[in-house]
Amino acid sequence: MGFTNAVLNHTGAAWFTFLSTCALINAMNMLDGLGGLLSSVVLSQFIGLFVFAGLLHALNVMLQLSTEIGAISGFFLFSLPFLKSCNATVFIGDAGNSVLGFITVGTL
Repeated sequence: MGFTNAVLNHTGAAWFTFLSTCALINAMNMLDGLGGLLSSVVLSQFIGLFVFAGLLHALNVMLQLSTEIGAISGFFLFSLPFLKSCNATVFIGDAGNSVLGFITVGTL
């Protein structure tokens, strides 16, 4: 018996969605140990999804991803530890980790 025979009812699907969302948000929280690491990982994920959506001609998904890529790129430039030429350095914190994780879940 493999995974192809597994069927979830509505309650099981809701619990699976809830637990997987919490797990991904928690993983994003643990990933942000170094400066800019989480934003670079999420940025690379979204760029890959943008290219894939372009191949599928999904313009609404491309619009959403381009907005998210622009926002994360703006944050990423100010969070890099080796670019100290500008005075504005930004720290994402736990709340930002959770928001990026939730945006990633919503995008997927």
